[in-house]
Amino acid sequence: MLYPTKPGTSTWNSSHWNNGVPRTLDREPDPYDPTGWSHMRGTGDLTVDGEGGLTMGGRQPRIYLGFGERKFWQNVEVTVYFQRISDDDKRSSGLIIATRAGYLGHTSDAPCTATTYFGRMRNDGDMDFMKELKHSGGGRREVKPIWQGGPLPYAQWIGAKFIIYNIDDERHVKMELYRDLTKAEDGGTWELLGETIDSGGWVDEHDCGYASDFIPVKGGGVVFVLSSEVQEARYKWLTVREIAPESGSGAGSKLP
Repeated sequence: MLYPTKPGTSTWNSSHWNNGVPRTLDREPDPYDPTGWSHMRGTGDLTVDGEGGLTMGGRQPRIYLGFGERKFWQNVEVTVYFQRISDDDKRSSGLIIATRAGYLGHTSDAPCTATTYFGRMRNDGDMDFMKELKHSGGGRREVKPIWQGGPLPYAQWIGAKFIIYNIDDERHVKMELYRDLTKAEDGGTWELLGETIDSGGWVDEHDCGYASDFIPVKGGGVVFVLSSEVQEARYKWLTVREIAPESGSGAGSKLP
């Protein structure tokens, strides 16, 4: 980990994917998840192999961690390992982590509760941060290639950390995106790919009941991992922790 866990908070991890029970997840909580926080959303299939891995396939499959009222995530360090296997090569898809989302924010029922920050390693080879206040829309920044000009590679385990926390007396939001290519050897070698601060003025005008430069310092409290237009994408070692950023090392350092 790059930042310490906030005292008195809960941590979610995917160790229950390694319980010897293959299964398909649906909109009800995974019955083998001891927290009851993880479930499938979107359109597609999520299958657990019982040996520590999860596979996504479909138009827009997502694993949601939290229900808003049942578990609320705010300042978090999200870690996951991903392997690209087969997809339709949609440019904006790939290894995508989302935080501070509203539980219904990515549906037609409550599009103005999206309030989502994304850290992305895209199929087209770019990394970026995306902010979405109203679904579907938003803006991206810190766009840059991270694979020597090539696309997101296939058949390679890629570790990602998306870290988000409030700064400046809870007025602004800091984001950091890291990559590990060592398959978590000795905890991973975490390379800082990019960072940004939301101090407003990021997304276009919208017709929701708040300003276009609204900063979700609280947000909707849901973390999710997603893909789109994919036949097979593999995931393992997914964790979410509420962090104490003022005590962290950050920028590629690992705490003991």
